[in-house]
Amino acid sequence: MSRGAILTGFAGGIIGAITSVLGIIWFAAALTIVMSFWSSIFSPFFFGASPATLALVIIVAVLFAVTCILVGIGFYGIGQIGGGAMGTASLIVGIVLGSAFGVLSIVGVLVFPLLSTISYVVLGVTFIIFGAASITMHEVTMHPSASMAAGIIAIIGGVFIILLGVIGGALMFVSFIIWAIVFYSSREM
Repeated sequence: MSRGAILTGFAGGIIGAITSVLGIIWFAAALTIVMSFWSSIFSPFFFGASPATLALVIIVAVLFAVTCILVGIGFYGIGQIGGGAMGTASLIVGIVLGSAFGVLSIVGVLVFPLLSTISYVVLGVTFIIFGAASITMHEVTMHPSASMAAGIIAIIGGVFIILLGVIGGALMFVSFIIWAIVFYSSREM
């Protein structure tokens, strides 16, 4: 079970890296459309956007939700090897908060924009918890230093997602790449 879960985490890392790039592109596009700084913070998904922008938002929201679930499963697999309860906690966080992010983002873009802002907080908290899991379980992986680095970058990225969005997305990209390497190399444990 743990080998399959770890390979699932590897897939989550790859999908997450791709999704981070899409998220950065979307956020950059959103900033060019929004006129004032405050509305870009409090209403990042906004009404009146083009259908292509709305489609990109929905695609990114779904991909991030799936990524959170897959990475949570990967941490669960590492937890089964010897990471303790943090693996199970990561699985639960990945499923619950990943799904919440997807739902809040999509409902926010279609109905109530404030929910989209709340979705950033949910995503940031998810990555802070994944970062803590990566740090906690770093000794169990084949690359403890890389796992530690990914955890630190994820925590910083989670804070930046909550505060600034695009910088957090760039840090998430780096974390996903490192996690993909850590998960893949740990599959034989």
